[in-house]
Amino acid sequence: MIRAAIGRRVLPLRDPARPRRAALSASSAAGARGPRSASPVGPIGRVRQLSWWAAFSLVELVIAMSILAVGLVGAMRVFPVGLRASQRSEVASRAVLAAQRTIESLKLTPWEELTGELPPTQEDGFDITTRLRTPSIDHLLDETRLKAVDVTVQTGSQSRPHRLTVVTYLRREG
Repeated sequence: MIRAAIGRRVLPLRDPARPRRAALSASSAAGARGPRSASPVGPIGRVRQLSWWAAFSLVELVIAMSILAVGLVGAMRVFPVGLRASQRSEVASRAVLAAQRTIESLKLTPWEELTGELPPTQEDGFDITTRLRTPSIDHLLDETRLKAVDVTVQTGSQSRPHRLTVVTYLRREG
């Protein structure tokens, strides 16, 4: 008997000189479902055509790969947008922390030194401008015990500056 290997299965080839078995014997016919199914390899070694669901054609493969490529390109275009948003939020968080540190340092400064505009400082690569003023609140009982603090943090380059302004109030104890 001649054998042919297809994939991982080894299938026997029918010898054309040998006659085929026509049917099963009567003793084994009761439990059998019929004659043995034919192998996908023909009598001369040619592979018979498989059914439509058994394999992909080259056209189907090209279509599937193009659909996959379009999806991957669309997904890859999202990554730079997310990266830029993440970087902007990181810079904004660092700017808020710089403003918060400036306000905390102002709380430790004596009340008499808190007047007008303080000299600009630079911290963590940010330009920080601090301005102190008397708040304009109606019906305030004692204006001398409260000061409004505007801390402006400038980020980015000179061509594209981004400004963050934090406003808070300081109150003199006593």
